[in-house]
Amino acid sequence: MIHVVHQRTKSRKDRTPGEVLISGVRVCYSLEDELRELPGVPVEQWKLKGKTAIPAGQYELRLEDSPRFGKDTLTLLEVPGFEAIRIHGGNDEGDTEGCPVMGEELDAQDKIPGGKSQPGLKALKARLLPALKVGEKVVWDVRNPGGYEGPAAAEATDSAPARQPVTRSSTPAR
Repeated sequence: MIHVVHQRTKSRKDRTPGEVLISGVRVCYSLEDELRELPGVPVEQWKLKGKTAIPAGQYELRLEDSPRFGKDTLTLLEVPGFEAIRIHGGNDEGDTEGCPVMGEELDAQDKIPGGKSQPGLKALKARLLPALKVGEKVVWDVRNPGGYEGPAAAEATDSAPARQPVTRSSTPAR
């Protein structure tokens, strides 16, 4: 089994940046819609369709053929209150519609710069597709920022420093 940790690093009023780690090593960055989750409150009471990050929790990851994102799309199963949660490329919260988007880096505004989304998604798929294609179980573990208690506290965490580009030690030198 592969255990993927999707660690949200902060909660902003408009978007939720994070990191995706496998075996403690960052593979790429993530970006989602605003984190509106109210711990202990049913999803239906805090979700805004197409504008809300999925709830924290552990989800099985599978490959599906998506009409929009193509063959071998990483898909989270049984996400409470959500359907067809695909992990795909994108640059800002306008590209998410509730799905996590991946990127090689985040800029100072916690957006994925142009040209940096697909390399991040490719790095993630390079780690997961071989296992998924032979039937290995992959668990996607979404974690809220430390101390997160709900959206009212989100604005207090907006000023964290920008992230540095991903460095992968297993990537051969060019």
